[in-house]
Amino acid sequence: MENNGVISKTDYCGPFVYETVSGTRSLKYIISPEGRVVKNGSNWDYEYHLTDHLGNVRIVIHKGSNGLAEVVQERHYYPFGMEMSTLSSGTSTNKYLFNGKEYENNFDLGWYDYGARFYDPQIGRFTTQNAYAEKYFSLSSYHCANNPILLIDINGGSLFMSDRIFFN
Repeated sequence: MENNGVISKTDYCGPFVYETVSGTRSLKYIISPEGRVVKNGSNWDYEYHLTDHLGNVRIVIHKGSNGLAEVVQERHYYPFGMEMSTLSSGTSTNKYLFNGKEYENNFDLGWYDYGARFYDPQIGRFTTQNAYAEKYFSLSSYHCANNPILLIDINGGSLFMSDRIFFN
């Protein structure tokens, strides 16, 4: 990605996320089941993600300067994943949001990376067809069975496979 002539690249090596800026590679953060460990100068800052029943990251907290928990990010979502910007706040650089998926804003598209394909919360659909679409011809191959409250897609490729759909 290029921003004002500065080229940056992100590499994902399991839970370790590296960023290369102008040829210099550094460890940016480490993903954990509870949230992230973020490089903050020469120190590491632990961020904890509080999620709802669908895996949506609602609140990010970390240890404040006074030793108490401090909210650094709060997010609210419409049912199909679009953010309620008037209710959301925070200064965290956390991009793991709706369904715990990474928010990608390259080219100002605002899509979520599900691994197998990207999801656009503005239209409530994936951007490409499901690889298993021919098995489920009665459903659109671009959306999550039109029930974002009850059903989630783990990786963008298992949308209609019954062993991969979670029922709450």
